[in-house]
Amino acid sequence: MKRQRFLLALILVLVIGSIAVIAKVPVRLGLDLQGGAQLTLQVKTTEKVKEITPRVLEAVQRVVEGRINGLGVSESLVQTVGEDQILVQLPGVDDPQQAERVLGGTAQLDFRRQKPGTEAQFLALQQIQAGLQAEQVRLQETGDAAAIEQNQATLRQSAEAIAAVFERTDLTGENLTDAFAQPTAPGSPSWSVVVRFDRQGGEKFAELTKTIAGTGRTIGIFLDNRLLSAPTVQVQYADTGISGGSAEITGNFNAQSANDLSAQLRGGALPVPVEIVENRTVGATLGRDSIQRSIYASIGSLVLVFVFLAVYYLLPGVIADLALVVYALLTWASLALLGVTLTLPGVAGFILSIGMAVDANVLIFERTREELRAGKSLYRSVEAGFYRAFSSILDGNVTVAIACAALFWLGSGLVKGFAVTLALGVLVSFFTAVTCSRTLLMTAIGSPALRQPKFFDRKPSNSNEESTKRLSVNKTRKIWWTISAVMILSGLIAMVISWQQLGAPLRPSLEFVGGTRLQFELDCTKPNNCGRPIALDEVREVLVDQGLGNSSIQVLGQEQQALSIRTNTLDVNQRTQLQDTLSAKIGVFDPQSTQIDTIGPTIGRQLLTSGLLALIVSFVGIVIYISVRYQLDFAIFAIIALLHNVLITVGIFSILGLTQGVEVDSLFLVALLTITGFSVNDTVVIYDRIRELSKLNPERPFSDVVDDAVNQTLTRSLNIALIVMLTLFALLLFGGETLKYFALAQIIGFTCGLYTSIFIASTLLSWWRERTGRSDPALVETQPVNPTTNLDKT
Repeated sequence: MKRQRFLLALILVLVIGSIAVIAKVPVRLGLDLQGGAQLTLQVKTTEKVKEITPRVLEAVQRVVEGRINGLGVSESLVQTVGEDQILVQLPGVDDPQQAERVLGGTAQLDFRRQKPGTEAQFLALQQIQAGLQAEQVRLQETGDAAAIEQNQATLRQSAEAIAAVFERTDLTGENLTDAFAQPTAPGSPSWSVVVRFDRQGGEKFAELTKTIAGTGRTIGIFLDNRLLSAPTVQVQYADTGISGGSAEITGNFNAQSANDLSAQLRGGALPVPVEIVENRTVGATLGRDSIQRSIYASIGSLVLVFVFLAVYYLLPGVIADLALVVYALLTWASLALLGVTLTLPGVAGFILSIGMAVDANVLIFERTREELRAGKSLYRSVEAGFYRAFSSILDGNVTVAIACAALFWLGSGLVKGFAVTLALGVLVSFFTAVTCSRTLLMTAIGSPALRQPKFFDRKPSNSNEESTKRLSVNKTRKIWWTISAVMILSGLIAMVISWQQLGAPLRPSLEFVGGTRLQFELDCTKPNNCGRPIALDEVREVLVDQGLGNSSIQVLGQEQQALSIRTNTLDVNQRTQLQDTLSAKIGVFDPQSTQIDTIGPTIGRQLLTSGLLALIVSFVGIVIYISVRYQLDFAIFAIIALLHNVLITVGIFSILGLTQGVEVDSLFLVALLTITGFSVNDTVVIYDRIRELSKLNPERPFSDVVDDAVNQTLTRSLNIALIVMLTLFALLLFGGETLKYFALAQIIGFTCGLYTSIFIASTLLSWWRERTGRSDPALVETQPVNPTTNLDKT
């Protein structure tokens, strides 16, 4: 009783804490939910820089960060990706074309001479700038967007005023060979920055320092017209300047600031070009629409699941609903606390994890009903239900976690966001199922008013006798194998035809082949701007004039006021010209609804390679886990069943690509990996029951054991399939265009997974055991508690 009260108090504390976190800490939204731009920069080698080392990549990253600061974008993200790429996220940018122009150029480092008579002016400007920078830090903490933007505009004006007191020289970053930080003395907390020049640069630097030495004026070191440092030169160098091709910049440097300056100098010194290989721009209106659709999908799926659980499972279903509310609060608060950036696929992961949370409760409740129908007491039935379901719950969660780990390890961008959200949901669902649901249920049956079997099962006890309509999967297995062979063969034929016509087994999206996709929507607030639908002929005429006659055009919306164009890769100037020409021809576009994706073929190959590798890694991980938990043949046939599901799903999408023009993107790979995790969960539940029944009836023919296991888990399989389908259809109906085919792939995969678990994975295992004469099950079990102890008290 004390333990139960402690757990209730813990759950209450967690719920209150979660509500407080949700109220105080907003979840970070990805660009697809709030609008903005995401660019992937490819750092290129040159004759001078033949290898992109981590040191080079860090230097370029510093330059990019400095340029973004100049744009005035708050909460931006700049991080290295792989060995030669930099990912830039710019939430809420008003002019993504300007950002692309600024970020796409080579860094410009130069050394300037302070103009005579500007000493006092420069000092005053520095003090003003320091005050503005301190104010910027304070405003960032308050989150006042308008004040931040105004302060950044003033900072840019201050930087321009400082640049005006310097005059350019012919000493630039091309003459700088290296820059590094070092302590001014061994063990000293004071640091300096050493710069080194080539022969020509050393001569220019000596001449520059000669004219400045002893005057009180400074040498301005500018990167992209932004002052990095302004060192003075001592009077002893007035005759010769600082010769030898190197110099040491001293001042109030610590280790961090000295390393920052040296990295910026190296970045500006490297004539390393960067190429924008991916550009995704989402208008603010599209982001708000995605949020609304995500909310609708989440609420819709939760309501449908709540109703089903309460109607079918009675009191335990109501308790499962309460546990789901706790699950949703804990998951959302965890996302906020961990700083996870929530994207549209991440929302899909959250919705799908609801299915895992429900699955654990369904397993427990079905087990409880079995015990009640066997004539056991209510306490014993509930305890045994949790005890006997634990092994299946654990195995199902681990197999999904393996797929999530493969996605996170090998995926990128949206794929990682999906993996993190789904994995977090699975972890929380495991806690709520085995702790929260159990505690609430034991508390409920502690009340005499609720301690009645009719609140748990409509059927009386001793009613679990063999049904006359018992499903015998082994007697009809050749029929199921034939159906599967026909479906797989049809898909393979479609993939061969698709390969001949499209050069790929599936119709690839822009992500995999590269190119530019532009989506515009007419601004109907403008007078006479939306009087008629967009005419395809007019759009095609503009594209032909631009040399883009082979582009794909689609008019969107019921009123046909939106336009989607997929064409060859366009740079920022070509896109701007095309947009201006189209706007003059068919009407003014709403900038808040504009979406632009430019993806290079390199990114497409990386996505495809990482996705397939993640699929292989997850397969290997699942084989290893099931081999340890069961036996090797269990694992082999589980993987065959997974391949069966994947082949059928891919085949259907190949047919849809040929007949309906349906394209697959990186989310399709995510769907395949999710199918892998969830469908193996169904198989594991049946395998777990086979293992249990084989242990209880070692002399019984293995094929009969398999049939018994399938029949005893059939209700659970059908119910969980129905619940997952409810969540997926909510995604299909409310998830919007982005998630439509993602949800469709999941629906196909889970339907196929249900069929495969019942009719393929089980019958293949039975057939193999018959051929080899083996019937010994794996006896490894994970048991949390002994169900025979403390069953009659709470």
